[in-house]
Amino acid sequence: MKTPIEINKIKAVILYILQESGGTLDLITLFKKMYFSQKLYLARYGRIIFNDSFRAKRRGPVPSFTYHSFKCIFNNIENISEDVKNFDSSFKLYVTDGIKYVEADDVPNMKEIARMEQKTIQEILSQTKHLTPDELSERSHDSAWESANKRAKNDPTDDYISIVNMAKAGGATHNVINYIHQSQQMEAFCAG
Repeated sequence: MKTPIEINKIKAVILYILQESGGTLDLITLFKKMYFSQKLYLARYGRIIFNDSFRAKRRGPVPSFTYHSFKCIFNNIENISEDVKNFDSSFKLYVTDGIKYVEADDVPNMKEIARMEQKTIQEILSQTKHLTPDELSERSHDSAWESANKRAKNDPTDDYISIVNMAKAGGATHNVINYIHQSQQMEAFCAG
């Protein structure tokens, strides 16, 4: 379960991507822009922009919490947590010609997004603005996705993309990978 702080950060990032992309994106495009932003930031700084695990799905990486929350809207699930309701209330989702779209129904809280995070997202948006959903999907089938996808063939629940593999796929240096490993060990130690 995500904390309210984590949910607010995810929401701010999505709203920012939508705002900078004209207000509406199909889910595949949104999810890939989130993935590429996270991967680039990890490779450069050894840290994540937002805490949403990516899963290796057929069309590429999908942010787990975000996808689950949006599925609740699409499937009209009423018995959801207040946090998910609050998250979902910032978006309008609809289907046109079998394609699922998300539209911003709020503005991003820019206090949630650090300047370097914003710069990284902007860089990805600029690099990917002319790519189709299929092209984005194809590009997202990187080594991190392939590793998780391969594991998922033996165990469908083992489709999570590790942040280490994501950073490696983004071209992280050996020092950045070591930093990520040390951060993960510290988190595990502190968690008990």
